[in-house]
Amino acid sequence: MLWSARVLTGSLLDADGTIVGPLTDIIVSPALAGQSPTLRGFTVRVDRREIFVHEARVAAADRDGVHLRGGTVDLRHFKRRGGELMVKADIVGTATPYGPVVDVGFVENPLHDGSWIIDAVAVGGSRLRRRAPTVHPWSMVAPTFVPDTVTGDLARLSSMHKA
Repeated sequence: MLWSARVLTGSLLDADGTIVGPLTDIIVSPALAGQSPTLRGFTVRVDRREIFVHEARVAAADRDGVHLRGGTVDLRHFKRRGGELMVKADIVGTATPYGPVVDVGFVENPLHDGSWIIDAVAVGGSRLRRRAPTVHPWSMVAPTFVPDTVTGDLARLSSMHKA
């Protein structure tokens, strides 16, 4: 399992291992009914500009950060699409019936299509009481993050491939 807190402490590295910039957030698309949200990409700070790197451009993620497949990235300013969720900005810190979300865990999609989905969340925990967070499946907190119908449909349509 790949935890978002570990990934977001790293950097985006090009194919040669040179640091491009620090990772700032993880973008996920809303889930279809009964499914988990899918990882869409990462936001990275490059020269005081936040850019988007699609997950298909990523070769690997390890303790150093996220490694690109090739050496080029689109340097246009990141614009958030309707319905997309940002892990750090929208999910982490959100109150659930089990406590606030402190981390999000990703696994490879069981369909073996190369994508990653949210599988678990770590909730609760307190530094003051030295209580460790508990891990719950995404399905237990998913109702907290349901987008409105129109926004969710638009986000799913934008992720579809052209015919």
